[in-house]
Amino acid sequence: MYRSEKDTEINQSLGKAFEFYVDDLLDRYLPVEMYHRIPTNNRRKTADLVITTAKYHILIEQKFSLLNLSLKDTVFDLNSADRWLQSIIRAFRQLHNVAEDFRDDRRVVVKLVLVFEDLFVAEGVIKERAKKLYLEEGYDAFELERAFLIDIGEFEMLVSVISKEQDLLDRIFTNKITREKNQDYSEGVEFRQIMKQFGVVDNEYIKQKEKMWSYKDDDS
Repeated sequence: MYRSEKDTEINQSLGKAFEFYVDDLLDRYLPVEMYHRIPTNNRRKTADLVITTAKYHILIEQKFSLLNLSLKDTVFDLNSADRWLQSIIRAFRQLHNVAEDFRDDRRVVVKLVLVFEDLFVAEGVIKERAKKLYLEEGYDAFELERAFLIDIGEFEMLVSVISKEQDLLDRIFTNKITREKNQDYSEGVEFRQIMKQFGVVDNEYIKQKEKMWSYKDDDS
C-alpha cells in the first residue's frame, strides 16, 4: 500500500514538473495571447492547453505516464502496453470532449496527446493499438480525426515552427492529417519524419538549454 501511494505521489510530482517545463517552453517562444491553460471543469474532463494560430486551434493534453521498461524492448508485451494505453485513450476522450468548444468557421481543430517519452520508434504501433482499443470500447472513429500522439522532443520543435513559420506549420499539419487519414506510410507519418522532410531538424529549445547549462558549468 505504501509503495502504491508513494508511486502515485512521485508521478504527480513529475507530472507537475512536466507542466512547468511545457509552460517554460511556450513562454520562451510564443506571445501570451497565443496560448493558455484551459481552466479545470469539475463536470467533465478537459484538455490542458490550447495554442491558437491564424488557421488552427491546437488542443493539447499532457500525459506523464512512463512506459514500463519492458515496452522499450524490440518485442514487448501488448497486454502490459494496453494498460499504459488506457491513459492515452482517456486523453483522446478528453480532447474530444473539449474540441466542440473551439470549433469556428476559420480554424481547424488539431488534437495532440503530448507524452514525455520519445516514442519515435514505436509511435506508429502505439497509435494503431490505441485506436483499436478506443473503438473496442465503443467510441466513434470520427473522434480520432486530427488526433495525434506527439512526444516532447517533437513538440519542442513544433512550437519553434509555430513561433515563426505559419506556412510551414500548415504544410506539416496538412501532411500529417492526409498521411494518417490515407494510412500512407511511404514517407513516414511521425511528426519528426515530416518536419525533417521540410528541413526542421534542429531542436532549438534544447540547444539553448544546453548553452545555458554550459555557461553555468563554466561559471562554477
